[in-house]
Formats: sequence, C-alpha cells, structure tokens
Amino acid sequence: MADSVAAGLADENETENEDKEREKRLFSGVRKTEEQAAASDLTETLGFYERKAKCKERKSNVSDLSLVRFISAELTRGYFLEHNEAKYTERREKVYTCLRIPKELEKLMMFGFFLCLDVFLYVFTLLPLRVLLALMRLLTLPCCGLRASICPYCKKSSGSRILQPAQVCDVLKGVIMVLCYFMMHYVDYSMMYHMIRGQSVIKLYIIYNMLEVADRLFSSFGQDILDALYWTATEPKERKRAHIGVIPHFFMAVLYVFLHAILIMVQATTLNVAFNSHNKSLLTIMMSNNFVEIKGSVFKKFEKNNLFQMSNSDIKERFTNYTLLLIVCLRNMEQFSWNPDHLWVLFPDVCMVIASETVVDIVKHAFITKFNDITADVYSEYRASLAFDLVSSRQKNAYTDYSDSVSRRMGFIPLPLALVLIRVVTSSVKIQGSLSIVCVVLFYLGMITLKVLNSIVLLGKSCMYVKEANMEEKLFQNPPSAAPSRASSRAHRTKHTREPADLIVKMVQQNMGGIKGDDYKKPENVVLLLQAIYYELGFIVLSVLGLVFVLFMPVVGLFFCVCRCCENCGGEMHQRQKKNGDCLKGFYMATLIATSVFLAVGVTIAYAANQNITNQIKSTRRLVSSNIRDLKSFANYTPVQIDYVSAQYTTAKNKVLSDLDNIGNLLGGQIHNQLEREVVPALDNALRMTAGA
Repeated sequence: MADSVAAGLADENETENEDKEREKRLFSGVRKTEEQAAASDLTETLGFYERKAKCKERKSNVSDLSLVRFISAELTRGYFLEHNEAKYTERREKVYTCLRIPKELEKLMMFGFFLCLDVFLYVFTLLPLRVLLALMRLLTLPCCGLRASICPYCKKSSGSRILQPAQVCDVLKGVIMVLCYFMMHYVDYSMMYHMIRGQSVIKLYIIYNMLEVADRLFSSFGQDILDALYWTATEPKERKRAHIGVIPHFFMAVLYVFLHAILIMVQATTLNVAFNSHNKSLLTIMMSNNFVEIKGSVFKKFEKNNLFQMSNSDIKERFTNYTLLLIVCLRNMEQFSWNPDHLWVLFPDVCMVIASETVVDIVKHAFITKFNDITADVYSEYRASLAFDLVSSRQKNAYTDYSDSVSRRMGFIPLPLALVLIRVVTSSVKIQGSLSIVCVVLFYLGMITLKVLNSIVLLGKSCMYVKEANMEEKLFQNPPSAAPSRASSRAHRTKHTREPADLIVKMVQQNMGGIKGDDYKKPENVVLLLQAIYYELGFIVLSVLGLVFVLFMPVVGLFFCVCRCCENCGGEMHQRQKKNGDCLKGFYMATLIATSVFLAVGVTIAYAANQNITNQIKSTRRLVSSNIRDLKSFANYTPVQIDYVSAQYTTAKNKVLSDLDNIGNLLGGQIHNQLEREVVPALDNALRMTAGA
C-alpha cells in the first residue's frame, strides 16, 4: 500500500517538472522570436532589405519563368568592351591594314612594272646599239693597236682585253637573239594553234597549268645558265679553269632561250584559243585558276622575305600576262585585216583578264598580311630594295648590269619574251615601200625616247625611295673584290654614206618595177624619174632632217657637258634648287610623257593608215592594169572595124547604083540625077572621113 502511494507521488512530481520545462521552452521561444524581430528591424534600418527583396524576386522569377521575361532579358543585357581594349585595337589596325594593302601593293606593282618595261625596252633599243659599238671596236682593232703603240696613255688604258666584259656580254646576247630568231622561223604558229584548238577544255586547262609551272622553272634555271655563260666568257685568264668552256655554255644558253620562247608561244596560243572560243568556258576556267592561287597561298606561313619573293613573282607574272595579251591582240587583228571594230570585240575579254589578275593579287596579299601580322609599310621597304638595285647598277663600280639585276631579283628574263614578240610582229606586219621603212624608223626612235624617259623617271624615283629608306650609305661602299676600273679606248667611227642621187635612183628602182639597171637614163623615163623625185621630196627632206637631228643633238650635248665639266661655261657644278623646281620638273615630265605618247600613237596610226592605203592601192593597181589591157585591145580592133564598115558601104553603094541603072530612063534618070547632086557627095565625104581616120 505504502509502495503504491510513493509511486503515485513520484509520478506527480515528474509531471510537474515536465510542465515547468515546457513553460521555460515557451518563454525562451518567445524571447527568440522577439530577438529575431528586433534583428529584422535592425537590418531594415541598415539597408539590407533590398538584398532580401532581390532574393525573393529571384526565387519568384525561378518559380515563374516565361518567354517574355527571357526576351526582355536578352534585349536589355549589356556588356563592356573596355576590358579587351588591346584586343579590339589590334583588330581595328588589321582592318586598316587590309584597307591600305591595295594602295601600297599597286604602288609596288606599278614601280615593278615600269622596271620590267625598262628592261624589256632595253632589248629593242639600246642593246642593238651596244652590240654595234662592240662590233665597231672589233673592226677598228688594228687602229686601236696602232694608237696604243704610239700613245703611252692609250697603251696603259687599253689593257690586254679586246673587248670589255660588258661588251662581251652584249655581243653574246645579240648573237643568241639572232640565232634563236632564225630558229623560230621553223616553228609554225598556225599548226600549233589548230593542234591546241582541237583539244578538249579539260586538256587545255591542264596544259595551261603545266605551262605556268614550266615557265617558273625555266625562269629560275635560265638566269643561272645565262650568268654562267657571262662569267665563263669574261673570267680572267690567269685563273685556273674549272668549267667546260665558253662554247658549250653558249649552246646551252641558245637552247634554253629557244625552248623558253616556244613555251611562251604555246602560252600565247592557248590564251588565243580561249579568246576565240564560242562559249568562253576555257577563258573562265583559266581565270578561275587565279582564284585557286589564293587557296594555295593565303593559308601558309609567310615571312617578310617570302612575301617579297612572292611580290616580285606577281610583278613578273603581271607584265608577262600583259605582253601575252598584246600578242593575242596582234594575231587576232591580223586575222581580221586590222579592222578596228574587232578590237572592241576583244576589249571586254582583255579587261576581264586584267581585272581578275588585279583582284586576285589584292585579295591574296591582304589576307597574307592579315594572317601573318605584317604591316602595309613592308611594301615601301620592298620598293626601296628594288630602287636600291636600280641605283647601284647605275654606278661606275656596279656589280652587274641593270637588266641582269632585275632578272635575278624578279625572275624576269626578257630575251625569250622579246624573241616571241619580234617573231609575232614580223609575221603580222608587212613592211613594203619607203614609207613603211620611214614609219618603222620613227617608231624605233619613239621607243628610244620612251626608254630614255622611263629610265630618267625611274632613276629619279629610285633615288627618292632610297633616301626615304636611309640606304644612301650602302651606295658608297666599295665592292669587296672590285677590280681597278679601266678606261675604254676610243674607237674610230667609219661613216658609210651614200650619194643622194644614188639613193633616189635606188628608191625609184624599188618602187617602179619596170625601170631596171640603166633604163632610167633613157629619155622616156626622165619625166617619170622627175615626177617620182618630186613626189617623195618631202619624205627625203624630213628623213635628212631627222638624221641630222639624231646625229647632231648628241654631239652638241656632249660638247656642252664637257664644257661644263671643265668649268669653262661660267656655270656652277651644283644646281640651285628653286621653290618651284619640283613643279617645273613635274610639268616637264608630264609634257614629255604626253608628247611621247602622242608621237607613238601618231606613228602607229600613220603606219596603220599606210598599210590600209597600200592594200587599197594594190587592188586598184590590178584593176587599172586590166582596164588598160582592155583599152589597148579595143584600140587595136578599131581600125579593122572601120575598114569593115567602109567595105560594106562600097558594096551598098554599088548595089544601089546598079539598081538605079536598071530602072527605066524616064523615072531612073530623074532619081539618078537627084542622087548625084545630093546623096552621092555626102556619101563620098563620109567615105573620105573614114579613110582619113
């Protein structure tokens, strides 16, 4: 009983303790809620309410997504470019570089084009004159030896060489050109054209690509062959010979020039076939080949030297393409009898080829400079390097000839290309008569004028580019193995003149085929001779004046130069620069260029007009000859016809008289008397007139 009472009391105590603890927890919870409320009030006063609101908003946004909210977020989202300022500045400079590339590249291309043009014109203008001077030195060698034996200075300056090294190289070039020109006559252009035209388009495309690769290989190896020939021919004799000799090198050079010329002719023929194709598919494929070149060049790593080599190759390729287009136009104009309307048919295709070549070069160089981090100023350095080669080759102690330096730098060898152009021009243009010869001489003088003008302008621009690049010090450095300069001995000039009378007589004999030998001395031909002299008197006077001008002006200029160098003319050796000096130079240069172009165009038009007049006169000559033959035959048969008419008249007269005699005396006598008084005298007069005729 007692145990049960004690257990009940213990249970009551436990329940009381639990109630107390429950009350404590309740009071502690109320305190915590009060403290949290106070803390929340404190955060609101400190400004943290906004963060809490944002968190609530994010939770609500996550729970409430929609398309409108996504679009509004994308439209209002911002970003800052200042963090990548260097990167975007670099990108902007690359864009500016790409925009500057066309201008700088075309400046380099233009300068290189005129360099190639100067070398190309040198082959036609100055090289023949230099070869003639070297041959004159060989012909006047005994006189030079006699003068050297008499004059100690001449003996010292003449040396042991017969010809100077430059003269030997010029003679070799001239002989190579002459031999290859005669060898090119055995190449039939028409057969080559029809063989290529008979092939399919795919074959022609493959052939054209193979020809481009072969042309580059020939150009790279050909200059080595020519340099080996020049050095072998001019190497000092005291050195030990370690070569095969001059003659084998010479035949190798002739074979190379001939094969390279045939290769260029095949290229021109393929381009001509593309121009004359009806659907122009071959021309389009050949132009697309230029764009394939972009794929092979743009995605490669290029250094500055590699880009310089590629730029020189592009300059050479552009000049060669222009020359090939000229050859194609000449061949097409010849086939259409020099009809100027056909030139306008070729003009769109020519412009398309030139434009595609220019666009491909610009795009290729723009992306190469972009991918390789090369600035546009590098083309000014390339231009200065070409200008330095030009200026250094003009010095007295130059390493090499100017044309050879350009050939080594650009890979442009003018001999094969000039040979093909000469072959095409001589086969397309016929030279007949004295007027044609005068036109050819004037055209040659125009080319010399253009060559001199181009050389002067290039030399002035080259000096300016070298000065801008601060490369003047290199020009005055002596070559390491330069031999002492030797003064060339003076050669006696032999003048082979012809009397004016003999010249006129020969001209008349050439133009008048019926006068041969001494027939012009006969009285019946004196009038014809005087008429021919009177007709061609103007041409003779102009030719004499031109010859006097060509021979007299250089002599006068030489005397003035010598007088100035000796300081006997009263002038100063150093020119004074005026304020308007550059303006005057530009004006004179523009005037000289315009005059030269005007003369060249005038000579070309005169030659074309002369060719047309010659063709018309030839056809008229045949017509006049046939008319004269008809007139002669008519004059020969006229007396026979008159005799026949008179004989028929006598027969009719006798018949009428006999009929009248058979009529009766009464009527017939009256008729007979009337006829005797009026008709018979008239008929007798007519008979006498015919007999007198």
